[in-house]
Amino acid sequence: MTKSPLPIRTALETLQLEFADYRIMRVAIGGKLFFVADAISSHVQPRSAQAETADRLRSKLRIPEVEFNPAVPSIARVYDFLLLRHEALRYRAGVRDLRRQAVAAA
Repeated sequence: MTKSPLPIRTALETLQLEFADYRIMRVAIGGKLFFVADAISSHVQPRSAQAETADRLRSKLRIPEVEFNPAVPSIARVYDFLLLRHEALRYRAGVRDLRRQAVAAA
């Protein structure tokens, strides 16, 4: 039998290569082995994750790519709409914000 020229990697090594922004290790918790991933830098989300299997951890660390669709509401756009709508209604009615006047006067 001949040796394979390709390296054989464990599930842990594969995860470490696939997700370079995380420090991934195996940890025993309550008598069970878990894969644990901690983000190395602050711009990575999620910051940490744990799972019993490599595939489960992989699915937790993958960021789903969602196509932008303006017809589907997002929480940020709904908040902007409600906030701006509130402001527009107040200005249309001629109501002034006393808090802004107090800050401007100070």
